[in-house]
Formats: sequence, structure tokens, C-alpha cells
Amino acid sequence: MENTLSEICSKLDSIDKKIDELNSKINQNSKDCERMTSHITFIETVYEHVKNPMMFIVNRINKISYRNSLT
Repeated sequence: MENTLSEICSKLDSIDKKIDELNSKINQNSKDCERMTSHITFIETVYEHVKNPMMFIVNRINKISYRNSLT
């Protein structure tokens, strides 16, 4: 009986360590996700500022290319 109790305690300790490791990994993953969210927000903001001027230039180039292809 005492041996069985000792085995149960040992297994519980092992499970407890594994749970702690999982919690640590979950916390790290959450931090990484926050960093990625911040990066995505930055990229979207930059794109919103650059989109219209970039499209203006692209449209101009397309018009010039179209005119040149007609001649």
C-alpha cells in the first residue's frame, strides 16, 4: 500500500512538472502572438499610407505603357 502511494505521488509530481512546462510554453506563445499582432498592425498602417501614392504611380506607368504600345 505504501509503495502504491509513493508511485501515485511520483506520478503526480511528474504530471505537475509537465503542466508547468505547458503553462510556460503557452505564456511564451502568447507573447509571440502579441508581437506578431503588433507587426501586422505596423505593416497595415504603412500600407494604408503608401497605397494611394503607389497606385497613382502604377496607373501613370500603365498609361504611358499603353500609349507606347499603340505607337
